[in-house]
Amino acid sequence: MLVNAINLQPKLDTDASPGLLTTDGRKLWPDQKLVKGIKTSLVEDGIAFFFGTLAEAEVNAATILQAAVSSKEFTASTVTVKALRAAKSDFTPQSPLNPFVVISKLDAERISGLASKFPNQSCRLYFVKK
Repeated sequence: MLVNAINLQPKLDTDASPGLLTTDGRKLWPDQKLVKGIKTSLVEDGIAFFFGTLAEAEVNAATILQAAVSSKEFTASTVTVKALRAAKSDFTPQSPLNPFVVISKLDAERISGLASKFPNQSCRLYFVKK
């Protein structure tokens, strides 16, 4: 999933545990049900990446996705969403960092629809931020 977080106020902070929230504050990603069963290769390769441009993120995502599909580990599906704003993490709410992003209701519904279509699949996020 590509997350366009360019020019957010407050800005998105790079963090080892980023996440997606709905406009009503519900955590959409990471899905706690899937974290326990996450593929070891996904964790080792990284579950979230941060890029300065959309082009860099797209190239990197396409390369990794092609390798994953070739190895039959993952289902090929890429979705792009636009972040509305950055937000605090539920893991460390007292931190000054904003490693989560809030996405629109429509984008949240699209992601939830994919989650229903591909149950038990993990997801890798590519954040684009400046």
